[in-house]
Amino acid sequence: MNQDLIQKLSLEIINMAKEDQSARIGKNLDWAKIQLIDDKNRPRMKEIIEKYGYISPSVYGKDAAKSAWLLIQHFPPTDFQTMELYLNFIKQNPEGFDTESLALFEDRINVYNNKPQVYGSQAYCPTNSKTWCFREIVDIKNVDKRRKQIGLVSLKEYAKVMEKYYQYKLELPKGYIEQS
Repeated sequence: MNQDLIQKLSLEIINMAKEDQSARIGKNLDWAKIQLIDDKNRPRMKEIIEKYGYISPSVYGKDAAKSAWLLIQHFPPTDFQTMELYLNFIKQNPEGFDTESLALFEDRINVYNNKPQVYGSQAYCPTNSKTWCFREIVDIKNVDKRRKQIGLVSLKEYAKVMEKYYQYKLELPKGYIEQS
């Protein structure tokens, strides 16, 4: 593949991710708008994956690789197989990916497969609520130990970061005990 095509694809993917994120930040999320953006980006990302495979940091650059991951991890549950395929690509060539991104991706796939998450990165907002809740976490009492092993902050600190970044309250799960 020539350098012009690589740069063109990289820029396209980065711009798609910027649009994705601009719709997801703030207090009053417009889920209809988010859905429209996701519905536009998903088929294009699937096309890119089918045609070019893994968007690796070494070929496309770190920004494009991270943007591709971001877009793919926003796929709906019906596309969990594409997500699993992409997670395997990353695991085979993890250079350039931080542990938080991998944990988030793995948790999302677990949630889509009706399994508890490992690191506690996935939350949802119950209908008619302003408070978000963590999805089920395996062995909740040891979640901070697992998070610490891969370099993540405690679940309590993560909830504070999410509240500041996304401007919504994230309630800590029952049975959670902060560990240092």
